Amino acid sequence: MFRWLLLPAALALKPEPVPQPAPVPQPTPDHEEDLRLSPLTDLTKPDLWYIFLQADGDENGKLSKLEFFNFCAHYREEIERSQHEKLQPDVDLDKDGALSFAELEKHLETWEIEGYPQELERVRELEKAKFKVADADNNGKLEGEELINMYGHGINEKVLEVEAKDALKSKDLDKDGKLNLKEFFYDYLRPEEDDDHDEDPRDKNVTFTNLDGNGDGLIDLQELMIWEGGFYFMEEAVDKILLLADKDGDHQATFQELADAWHDIEETGAQLPLRGIIIRALGEHEGEGRASEL
Repeated sequence: MFRWLLLPAALALKPEPVPQPAPVPQPTPDHEEDLRLSPLTDLTKPDLWYIFLQADGDENGKLSKLEFFNFCAHYREEIERSQHEKLQPDVDLDKDGALSFAELEKHLETWEIEGYPQELERVRELEKAKFKVADADNNGKLEGEELINMYGHGINEKVLEVEAKDALKSKDLDKDGKLNLKEFFYDYLRPEEDDDHDEDPRDKNVTFTNLDGNGDGLIDLQELMIWEGGFYFMEEAVDKILLLADKDGDHQATFQELADAWHDIEETGAQLPLRGIIIRALGEHEGEGRASEL
């Protein structure tokens, strides 16, 4: 079960910058040895070594869950910031580099959700609410950090709270301010459909239990923020990788443990939610060549 020791602190505090490691001797296998970690990937042992050095914050040669999570959170935020630091040209009608409320309304008029007019209205109102929260200086325009806070997934706690409250309201059938198992997976757009027809309900139970940090059998707003912000999936991936790598049962992973386990990690797909983070950590120049492989 996830204990959420990292959150809500992870929502309130920005991840600390990950220091770039100084050049150090890398593992030196025999010249003819295949440096790939697995036939299933082009990720190499030197790649993993570089990642390990960045993530090993206390430099003790072992990767803890906290260190791995903070490493992932840092690069995840970098990715979100790089994607949303500039306004899309088709939205910036007056070309001033800022998003006005009027421009947002014009942009929202172009949105379509065929067959679900009530959902279209809901998401439009949500975007307007996010704008007002992101507009820190109340000048009616978003620019710079405000734009990132508006559109960056899980970047700003106040914006994330608006999103989570909206999701809670749309699913909370009994209006008690929390979600039970049925409500959490309830599809309010298709309430007449059997919500178990295409999923294993045991997976739903595991997901719900893991997200229910206080174990009360309900998902509250803070727990829903973890879900809506994408932190659940990142922590789940970290847990799966460490579980596969930790052979001595110390709840940490050495470089060699990770390298030895990487084929199993690839086979199970445990690394997939972190693929973009791995590419970003290795650097854009190196990452572009193996983006389809990791």
